[in-house]
Amino acid sequence: MFSGYTVMPASPISCNAPTMIELKWTSTGVTTVALLVDGKPFASYGPGFQDHLEYFACDGSSHTYTLQARKGTTTVTALQIVRSKPA
Repeated sequence: MFSGYTVMPASPISCNAPTMIELKWTSTGVTTVALLVDGKPFASYGPGFQDHLEYFACDGSSHTYTLQARKGTTTVTALQIVRSKPA
């Protein structure tokens, strides 16, 4: 259901203030894809290629960006854990 789920720049991200990260993925054969940030619903997308700039706190903590693809009663999950380091 998923392929090529990437986060740019790669973790750990060198930053000292909130910044943006790029999330890319392709989903096929799904109805919806939910993006959760640290376990909280953030956005919902359709199938196909997706390329989005999203907020990154850059607070020294790790943050989890989870994709949940749904088709009928089936859910597939993919996640990326992103952490920051001082610039």
